[in-house]
Amino acid sequence: MLNGGAGSDYLVGGTGNDTLFGGAGDDRLWGQDGVDYLYGGAGDDILNGGFGQDGILHGGRGSDTADYSYSGDRWSVDLINGTATNLSAGGTETLVSIENYNGSSGRDQVGGTHGANTIWGRDGNDWLRGRGGDDSLYGNDGDDDLHGNGGDDRLFGHDGDDDLFGETGNDVLNGGAGEDWLRGGEGDNELTGGTGADTFVFDASALASAAGDVTTITDFAHQEDVLRFLNAEGANGAMIDSVSDLDTNGDGFITGADDNWSVDDFAIVFDGQTFVQTGDLRFRGATGDLVLQDVLSIDISAGGQDYLTVA
Repeated sequence: MLNGGAGSDYLVGGTGNDTLFGGAGDDRLWGQDGVDYLYGGAGDDILNGGFGQDGILHGGRGSDTADYSYSGDRWSVDLINGTATNLSAGGTETLVSIENYNGSSGRDQVGGTHGANTIWGRDGNDWLRGRGGDDSLYGNDGDDDLHGNGGDDRLFGHDGDDDLFGETGNDVLNGGAGEDWLRGGEGDNELTGGTGADTFVFDASALASAAGDVTTITDFAHQEDVLRFLNAEGANGAMIDSVSDLDTNGDGFITGADDNWSVDDFAIVFDGQTFVQTGDLRFRGATGDLVLQDVLSIDISAGGQDYLTVA
């Protein structure tokens, strides 16, 4: 048994079954081999059980992190229920008072708490859910699936072809490298596709409750990126009412509504982008026609890729 006491400690267990107490301070605990019991105590602690199935990782008071970066296995982690299940080797470890997760090099499936979480997927095609609170999700390498859920969240895909869903709240989404899909959902969102041909997705059913929300796209790439409207037909069909300032060096605007809304129920802002060529701004509908009106020139085909001419 090792007890760090007051101060910021670095405690390392041996090859057997260890019990480590960090005490007060920002501690780092590493169990190594065996069935280990790690207790962070007060402070922002990092708990790494090491190899083998561990008994418990208990963060204590503070914002604490379960570190699985040593592992190449697939893990299913639920921070609300306090479980980390090894999907490759079997076995479940107990997590108590853990707010953050540093992922393995395998495929991680992680659900956060109702508070603020920081979750790193690392390598592998990861599945990350923030749940409630203002969360930060990092996919890193691989083709990742990131959902902010409730709260004002920050989602970063990094490398790979990632799917980012902000859902409710005022969210910041950054796809990074690769061909990413970004869907802000409700709220005033900021979307950055990053490098690669990215798709910015707007769901008409979500926009129905937008109530004046504004989505800002910071890096729409001409002739490469696509705006896609889902459920763009019938009573929930997205209708674009006006397009302005797309031929300047300032911010361009698209405003719209559906059959049941007033104009400007939602707005899409292109931050400092200049559109000067035919076909610069590309739309893709779902199964029905995308409805546009009061724009300069339109070429629309049902279910296909449509072009808005701005020159």
